[in-house]
Amino acid sequence: MKKNGSKKQNGFSLIESLIAIAILMIVVTAMYTVLSGYIKNSFFVSRNITATFLARDGLEYVKHAANSNRANEDTEWLDGLEGCTINTTFSPIDTGNERCVVDSGIPNFHTPDALSRCMTGSCPKFSYSESLNQYGYGVGGDWKETRFTREVSMLEIFSIDPESAIAWSEEPPVGVPKRPDIIKITSTVTWEEDGNIKKVELVDYMFDW
Repeated sequence: MKKNGSKKQNGFSLIESLIAIAILMIVVTAMYTVLSGYIKNSFFVSRNITATFLARDGLEYVKHAANSNRANEDTEWLDGLEGCTINTTFSPIDTGNERCVVDSGIPNFHTPDALSRCMTGSCPKFSYSESLNQYGYGVGGDWKETRFTREVSMLEIFSIDPESAIAWSEEPPVGVPKRPDIIKITSTVTWEEDGNIKKVELVDYMFDW
C-alpha cells in the first residue's frame, strides 16, 4: 500500500538565502564603518601628536635662544630674535609679515635661515627625512614635503610691573623700558584633514629678569 505524505525539503529556500545574505551584508558594513572610523581617528590622533611636538619644538628653540643670550652678559636678551618680534597687542595676527619660520635644525640661531619672516603671506610646509627621522626644511635627498606648517610669532610686551603685564600697542610711556621685558611666544602648527584645516597652538612667555 502506497503512503501519501509530504516530502521533507532539504537546504534553504531562495528567500531564506537572500535574508541570510542581507544580514551578512549589514554586519560586514557595520564592521567596516567601525573599523574605518577607528583607523581615521588613529591617523588624526597621530597627526595631532606630531603637530603638538612641532609646536612645542618651535617654542623651545626660541626660549633656548633667549636663554643663551642671557648667559652672555655682553649680549641683549633678544639678540638674533628682533627680526621676528612684533610691537602690537592686537590678536590674531593677520598679516604674514609678522609670522616667522623657525628652523630648529640649525643649531646657531644667529644664522639667517634659523629665524626668518614669512614674507609671502604663509610659512613653508615642513619636509621630513626618513633617513634622519627629522622634520625640517631640507631639500633634495629623501626630504619630502609634509602636510604640516608651523608659524611662530613673538609679541613684545612693555610693562611697568611685570606682575600686571600692562601691554602697550605703541611706544611705551615715560618710565617704561624702551626694550620689552616680556615676550609672548605663539607657535602654531596647521595641517589639512579631510578638507578642513586643523590647528595646534601653544603659547608661552619669556621674561627679561
